[in-house]
Amino acid sequence: MSTATSVTSKGQITVPKSIRDKYGFKNRTRIYVEDTKYGPIIKKAPTLNEVLGIVKVKKPISIKDQKDLIKKAINYKYKKS
Repeated sequence: MSTATSVTSKGQITVPKSIRDKYGFKNRTRIYVEDTKYGPIIKKAPTLNEVLGIVKVKKPISIKDQKDLIKKAINYKYKKS
């Protein structure tokens, strides 16, 4: 299925309702945009619960370090796809 949409002056796009419903894109859903040789691909970014278990630590870490590890885990997961 393909649907036309446009880019606003702020660089935003509207994901058509049928696609939002199909893939569970709700308000504030984070997405991952990957640049490929065929053009951009948009994927739903995993939630924190989905990436727990990918990262293993031996001692408690700061919130900033947790966020950095989550970003690395997300990038690792999508680079393997």
